[in-house]
Amino acid sequence: MAASNRTPFAILGFLTLGPMSGYDIKKLVEESTENFWSESFGQLYPALRKLTEDGLIAKQATASEGGRPRNIYSINDRGREALATWQREPTAPPPVRIELLLKLFFGEHCDRATNRKQILAYREQMVRDLERYRAIRERLHRDRSENAGLPYWLLTLRFGERDRAAHIEWCDETLAVLDELPDGGSEAGEEGNPQWQASTQTGT
Repeated sequence: MAASNRTPFAILGFLTLGPMSGYDIKKLVEESTENFWSESFGQLYPALRKLTEDGLIAKQATASEGGRPRNIYSINDRGREALATWQREPTAPPPVRIELLLKLFFGEHCDRATNRKQILAYREQMVRDLERYRAIRERLHRDRSENAGLPYWLLTLRFGERDRAAHIEWCDETLAVLDELPDGGSEAGEEGNPQWQASTQTGT
């Protein structure tokens, strides 16, 4: 499997929970890891075919309620070994590409109200995410209290809760700083920042 493609390992992990179809896996992704790891049907089905060809999972054709063919996949010993090997490998750092920070980096060329609006909108999204994560926590405790995987699921959920709480705190700090800065605007960008231009021209 290509080192850059992690979809096969996600599939192997989900199949440790039991045999599933591609649709079942996609639905489970949306109900569990979507907040930090998503998969599309366009990623899942080619990976399922490749895993089957490589002998890491088994495929069984069944009929759905409507009579249409439905493939059910299950992990085998080779698949479990591949999953364990991947889990022992070093983890690649996540890509960072945050449009809000890019806009804020050039914030001097924008008026304060617009900068504040961007931060406030982002804060509202973080609050909604945090509330959703807390609801997921309550549901897991209620419906999956006996599942051996629960402590690990809660650890990943806690990451999201802490992350969103930190983002909310950063938003509050940023709004306070913006209130103390001079109010910029589009006209501020016409001549640019002389100090910045001088440093880029001299390479410092």
